[in-house]
Amino acid sequence: MVFSKLGFPLLPGVTLFCMLNNKFVFHYDNEEEMLKEQTSGADFVKSRYTRKFPADLRDLQEKLLHPSEAKRLSMAQALKHPWIVRKGK
Repeated sequence: MVFSKLGFPLLPGVTLFCMLNNKFVFHYDNEEEMLKEQTSGADFVKSRYTRKFPADLRDLQEKLLHPSEAKRLSMAQALKHPWIVRKGK
């Protein structure tokens, strides 16, 4: 299972990452490695970018993929994020 330990809450961040970078954020072929990546935080996510993105878009993506559920954006918070509010322009 792709989201074995951290579960569904990462799905919006993973989906956004895949759409923007045209690749999966985590190495899903090795579950142990994937869990290590999921819990490593923003530094790992930054290392996987394939293109330069506006700072507020990177901020949204990293906050949606934060390993701590307490620090990860909820969908309500994400909808109020500056990048979403300005419609990605």
